[in-house]
Amino acid sequence: MRYLAQTHMVSREREPGSRRERYRVHGDQWYEALTNREAVLKRWESALTLREGVTSLGADTPAGRRMAETLAFFEFLEGQVAALMERWREHRKKTFGPG
Repeated sequence: MRYLAQTHMVSREREPGSRRERYRVHGDQWYEALTNREAVLKRWESALTLREGVTSLGADTPAGRRMAETLAFFEFLEGQVAALMERWREHRKKTFGPG
């Protein structure tokens, strides 16, 4: 359950006056999970300090090229996820109405 809560697939709630926890599955759980993944990609990109790695290793070295490719991959994914989520919002609105 902890993993599901961390990925925003469920949320933990309590009823007033109760010590018992309940878990709620959100209607837009897949959207939330993917949106959360975009933030994870950004953290990976910055945590790995890929740009610094490319600079320190040298862009013309095999290791530097691998780092540059990894950086390009994360930048590509970030843009694609953002564009995909925007297309999903439009599709969802057309299919299910404003919500």
